[in-house]
Amino acid sequence: MSPPSVHRERELKMAAPPDFRLLDLGSVARDVVVTAADERRLTTVYWDTADMRLVRWGCTLRHRAGEGWTVKLPKVEDSALLVRDEHNFPGPPTAPPEAALDLVRAYVRTAEVAQVVRMRTVRRAVSVLSADGRLLAEIDDDDVSVHRGRKVTSRFRELEVEMAEAGSDELLAAIVERLRSGGAGAADPTPKLVRALGDTALAPPEVVPESLNGAVSAGAVVRRAIAASVARLLRHDPGVRLGGEPEDVHQARVATRRLRSDLRTFAPLVDERWAKAYPLSEVCTIGRGEHNTVILRDPAVSRLHAEVRKDAGSYVLHAHGASGTRVNGLGIGDTCQLHDGDVIEIAFSTLRFTTRPPTTEMVVIPRDTPTYVDSTETPTHAKLRAADRRGVLRAWRRFLLWLTGGAKTD
Repeated sequence: MSPPSVHRERELKMAAPPDFRLLDLGSVARDVVVTAADERRLTTVYWDTADMRLVRWGCTLRHRAGEGWTVKLPKVEDSALLVRDEHNFPGPPTAPPEAALDLVRAYVRTAEVAQVVRMRTVRRAVSVLSADGRLLAEIDDDDVSVHRGRKVTSRFRELEVEMAEAGSDELLAAIVERLRSGGAGAADPTPKLVRALGDTALAPPEVVPESLNGAVSAGAVVRRAIAASVARLLRHDPGVRLGGEPEDVHQARVATRRLRSDLRTFAPLVDERWAKAYPLSEVCTIGRGEHNTVILRDPAVSRLHAEVRKDAGSYVLHAHGASGTRVNGLGIGDTCQLHDGDVIEIAFSTLRFTTRPPTTEMVVIPRDTPTYVDSTETPTHAKLRAADRRGVLRAWRRFLLWLTGGAKTD
């Protein structure tokens, strides 16, 4: 599949009153030529999830008659000038093309997208050209009506000043000054879709690192650490998929490493159902070595410390003579038959053994809930859940480092 065409828009938005009249821009700068285009009528349909995930993350997915599909990703600069990449895709208006959905997959995930609002725009455009005919800027004067079904829910007027590559900051300032003198409002980077949807579009995304001020709990630190890495990963996922910016790949790798480290460190402080599950087959090895099924990164654990073997339909723990192995708080010899709910302690690590007859083997972790749900289409299973106790100490060491300003950041 060919990549989408990409256009980086650099535009400044301004509100305008209903009686606004676009003043002559011919004298806005020396050696410029101003031309007016014919009035255009545009019909644009925006798509999003039921909970408006895209617009809450600063993205838009739209279809415009005569132009096809466009994905706009969050702005890349924090200023009054809205700078965003437009990714354009061909396709009929009935459903977004898969390539467009793939670009926003990190935000949408498994949710369905549907039409959320339709806009009709009457656009009057003026172009500012250099003496040799190069485009410097385009000013769009848009009268917008917002439709939901057959009902017009709101109307507004908006000016867009889109700067071309050859347009200078000085020219932008002069154009803005001229528009303000004619009654236009101050620069406002709010996209049209946000104006149309109102408060719904202003809600924060579903993953937001919370601020930590004053006395905070360990839980708040854990939530912030995990949310920061997840948000970072989501922000850079489209760039990884596009493949044009090595920095996106680097940032996604950093976010993944930090998230993996934080989940391992804070495992004892989160809901036990978040602990990693290991489906069992005939043999499950446990130890410090990288070759094991369950790896316990603990110097008190042997490289191959224990095994869980299936024997005549039951599961038996083989300790291999290693010390520090207990089941339900009691020391064991070389072997111990396991039963549903047994708690296995190996040095500073705790594992829980569970079996659920008779129809499941794979443990599925749903994307939207921190619970385990068993598939009903696979054979009998058992699983081990591991949570490293020493992670508590590591968690508090990180917490104290953060309090004293000594925590390392990437």
